[in-house]
Amino acid sequence: MSLHLVAKARRTQLQPVPDLVDLIENLLGRLIWNGASTSVAEDKGAVSLHIIASHSGPIHEMLPPFLTPGDALKRFVHATHTMPERKAFSLGPINAEIVGMDQRKTLAGAIQASGASRARVRRRVADLAGLLISSLVFLLSSFLIDENRVNGVEVTAFRWFNDLPDFLFEVLWIFMQLGNLVVVPVVVIVAIFLRRFRLAAALGLAGSLVWLLAKVVKQVVERGRPAELLNEVVLHNAPASGNGYVSGHAAVAFALAAVAAPYLGRRGRIIVWLLATLVCVGRVYVGAHLPLDVVGGAAFGFAIGSLVNLLLGVPGEHPKVHPRTLSSAPYE
Repeated sequence: MSLHLVAKARRTQLQPVPDLVDLIENLLGRLIWNGASTSVAEDKGAVSLHIIASHSGPIHEMLPPFLTPGDALKRFVHATHTMPERKAFSLGPINAEIVGMDQRKTLAGAIQASGASRARVRRRVADLAGLLISSLVFLLSSFLIDENRVNGVEVTAFRWFNDLPDFLFEVLWIFMQLGNLVVVPVVVIVAIFLRRFRLAAALGLAGSLVWLLAKVVKQVVERGRPAELLNEVVLHNAPASGNGYVSGHAAVAFALAAVAAPYLGRRGRIIVWLLATLVCVGRVYVGAHLPLDVVGGAAFGFAIGSLVNLLLGVPGEHPKVHPRTLSSAPYE
């Protein structure tokens, strides 16, 4: 793979061409790519500097250690606007062409993946809508609760999951632990390790808050466990008595998923929502909760997660970077 950069500058004063070439070459070559070959062309005061760098590996390996593509380009933009020699010439746009690879998957992709482009914090309408809709679902599910009986539709749904084969217990038990309070500090530590400090704070706040509030809801909406309300309940290492609404596991899982989703790509979002759903399925399967318990818990957790997103904000869209033309104008 080869990278071809063209830097053009026009002298505004009597500036020796070699000095100008050295300056641009240092900015582009030293700050971005080491060992690049250069060629110079001048036409009526306009100087064009061509820098060609070849590399057989990924584009990020062409960079000096500890310098991401986004950092290098930001340094270049800053340098061209603050160096004392700036008044001696006018630096035009820098055109970049990557030969042999899809540009969208190289330069722009490397800049975005590097995390060097600082994402703006924003409050999304989607989180406000999620908060309102999930709160409505939570309230509706609580109104449907009768502490003395379970309606036929809910009984049918419960039997369908609770009567599944016994061998599923070991698999679903693992997924159920994702709704355990112990998971909260674990995901917070992972986020801190990845230097996602806002995400770490949001996960810690949402996970602990929803767990505490779920305890309060259990005292307000009185409903027993399935074994107290129904006959022939299959219990897989699940409590036979106690308050069932809402499911704390479902609430924690959906709160963490709601907080993490804005930081993930499409596949990541699908995975976290699937895992949160499996927590709910597992809680019904083991006989710990009735379907409305997990529906209410999931809605409650989603509401808390959306609220935390509104309070702390989520990453905005990445700044737009066009791989073919990297202007010397500041990033927007």
